[in-house]
Amino acid sequence: MIGAVSYIAALAFWALSILPATAQSTFYDDIIATSRQDDFPPLSGAWALTLPQDHLAHPDAWTETWAVAASLQTPDGSPLALQVSFSRLGLKAKPDGAFDPTAFFRADAILSRPGDQAILAAERFSRGLGAAGHDQTSIWTDNWSLTLSDPQSFTLDLPLNDTPISLTLSLNAPRQQDPDGATPIRGYSSPRAAVTGQIGDQPVTGTAWFDHFWGEVPLPGGPLAYDRLILHLDDGSALTLLRSRRRDGAGIAALDGALIGPDRQGTSLDDQALDLTPTANWSSEDGAGRYPVAWRLAGAGLILDIAPFRDDQRAPFLAPIWSGGVTVTGTKDGQPVTGTGILQLSGYEE
Repeated sequence: MIGAVSYIAALAFWALSILPATAQSTFYDDIIATSRQDDFPPLSGAWALTLPQDHLAHPDAWTETWAVAASLQTPDGSPLALQVSFSRLGLKAKPDGAFDPTAFFRADAILSRPGDQAILAAERFSRGLGAAGHDQTSIWTDNWSLTLSDPQSFTLDLPLNDTPISLTLSLNAPRQQDPDGATPIRGYSSPRAAVTGQIGDQPVTGTAWFDHFWGEVPLPGGPLAYDRLILHLDDGSALTLLRSRRRDGAGIAALDGALIGPDRQGTSLDDQALDLTPTANWSSEDGAGRYPVAWRLAGAGLILDIAPFRDDQRAPFLAPIWSGGVTVTGTKDGQPVTGTGILQLSGYEE
């Protein structure tokens, strides 16, 4: 278990994958209103991660998500950042008729590259009935799919704005979350999944942070907003941080996360151990939001400067979010270190 990624921290970001945190539209209200949450009893009690079965769907759980945050590079060393999530919100346990949906599905993908190239981003929604769903090996939304190809590997296939993406993710020692069952959530993370495959006409390799969670999740909205930072460093370490804050700007933001070393051992991180300070901001052209897109992280043996691939990595989703690739330079335990990763910023515009 990655002790530093607490129940609240894990849920907070997971919820963003199911429905965007800033969404307050009739569209989402209508979806939530059709969900019979009582059909999905909360999970409780100790549990054991069972693989490969737990890689697949858990339709008895109210919500579920599979999320990929990958740091990739092409043969010439050019970095790319890819984010993909597949999520399900249970509407009812059993259909009332042949054409009655039992779940709402959402998938999103963002591909970021340095320089002047704009991000590629898309999201898809479905009430299932064949257009989206899951079976004994896969979850899919339209022609996007995540398929278990062997007991420790997934294949990811999707066209993103006419750019075909086909990747294999080999999970590296998945880490069970909350084995004591103190919370109504189940799941695991694989901080350094190996990635190989093709994006467009280029082969790519790299490393991904892979999350799979299911259970009862507080839906987005309310007074809190969340940012997430996922870094892969060149010494073999992986870092995840979740920053929670009040939307109205009051109070002090809280940090929760973990540093996974090359030996796969995890160190808990929080705002007592770390200082995370914004160093540059970017404002959208329409004036809707001002995002802190560059940061300095200090503490726990780390001094890292985090810079975006480009300032404008705002995904034009139904509820817009800034989410894209970053580069890292600095030191770890006094030694030079570099890396790449993904920064996700939510709740900066309504």
